[in-house]
Amino acid sequence: MSETFLSVDNLSLIFSGKAGVHHALTDVSFHVDRGEILSFVGESGCGKSVTAMSVMRLLPRHGVEYPSGSIVLDGEDLLQKSEREMRAIRGGRIGMIFQDPMTSFTPVHTIGMQIAETVSRHRGVSKKAAMTRALEMLDLVRIPDAKNRITAYPHELSGGMRQRVMIAMALACDPELLIADEPTTALDVTVQAEILELIADLRRDLSMSVILITHDLGVVAETADRVMVMYAGRVVEEGAVASVLGNPAHGYTAGLIEALPLSGSAYHRQPLKEIPGAVPRLDHLVDHCIYADRCAFATAECRNALPAGHVVGKRHLAACFNSGAVSSALSGNEIVRAWQ
Repeated sequence: MSETFLSVDNLSLIFSGKAGVHHALTDVSFHVDRGEILSFVGESGCGKSVTAMSVMRLLPRHGVEYPSGSIVLDGEDLLQKSEREMRAIRGGRIGMIFQDPMTSFTPVHTIGMQIAETVSRHRGVSKKAAMTRALEMLDLVRIPDAKNRITAYPHELSGGMRQRVMIAMALACDPELLIADEPTTALDVTVQAEILELIADLRRDLSMSVILITHDLGVVAETADRVMVMYAGRVVEEGAVASVLGNPAHGYTAGLIEALPLSGSAYHRQPLKEIPGAVPRLDHLVDHCIYADRCAFATAECRNALPAGHVVGKRHLAACFNSGAVSSALSGNEIVRAWQ
């Protein structure tokens, strides 16, 4: 039986400021087992990165409120930790790969110095030992000619190389949990495949848990063990990848799948399907399905009541009143059949 390492329960997050109050997260619950890859998917602005930043406690303290919920890492609630305690956890027990590696590095220091600084801060070793560890990490993430590259500056590396260095920095202190926020954004297809393969290999070799944030359902299918679909700061579907993608049970998941391009001459020049409408404003809580106005399967019940997550399969939950209709409608979809 798998051991749960991270557990987030009923987490709600509110941003407040001159523009008013925004409910960024509402009753978000999920868990990550040891050695497991859990993927967050959804449109931009649905709460994926905010959830990850909450786990890391990287959101600014001013104007941010957690009215409910807990973030428990190996038995300890991170929301109860002081900033000093969190600094020891960040980069130590939890590593993070940020979306844009170019803006995540200091341009005036070499990549070796920046990795070594992380090692020195968390392990308290000498500068020489920290640089030795930095070189080991560059070798681990397969940087060619790492001995000479360690003195390079970020702008001297390609996007793929910078992404590898970002991974090396995140792993330098042997974290038990790695959060990868869009780790392949702006990379070409070949480099993207290499980065994903590297993360999967490191998960296996280091017995590390991974939270993978992405827009790409193909990446989810190839890399993750479980997937959590988010919409407007809420979890709408969650389960094993094969179950969620092969038997979608929420209208939003169905919309994401149907929006994927199909290959082959039969689909040449056909317009892509899109989800109508836009993500709703989050300045107030609603008492009905928040996706109802965009959903092709919505009924009067969806517009008058809030669906709770219910079991639709083994370890597969969906917050939808019409899960059966969604599954039936997509049973013949070519992409869905490929994932079944």
